[in-house]
Amino acid sequence: MLRKSVLLVVDDQGFLKAVTSLLTDYDVRTATSGAEALASMSTSKPDLVVLDVIGHASEELDMLWKLKGNPDTRAIPVVVLTAVEAVHDTGPTSSGTKGLPCERHLRKPLSPYVLCEAVEELLATKGRTRSAGQSG
Repeated sequence: MLRKSVLLVVDDQGFLKAVTSLLTDYDVRTATSGAEALASMSTSKPDLVVLDVIGHASEELDMLWKLKGNPDTRAIPVVVLTAVEAVHDTGPTSSGTKGLPCERHLRKPLSPYVLCEAVEELLATKGRTRSAGQSG
């Protein structure tokens, strides 16, 4: 059975190390920028992306909109991490993600354990959705 892959787009090396050490059941890849993440996805798409958004006009937000605007990558679940109020306050949506095209929106600072729980939940949901949609 193939391990599910998680792409961490995080530039905080301490947080990256903590999260990576907890996601041992997954194939974890890393990128330190939105551009690097998009480039890596052109060769191998992850099962989930964790995106640390630094500012309200950041390269990472551009990457998020490109990812969700592309038919080949829009189904990849994304967890957005941010401490930036302007990103948090973009208005609620029906999914509760504050106007961002993502499946989960977590406010920093946060425990790496909280992030790992979100990753596990979204990947479990994605697996059930994929299995339900397949025909025998």
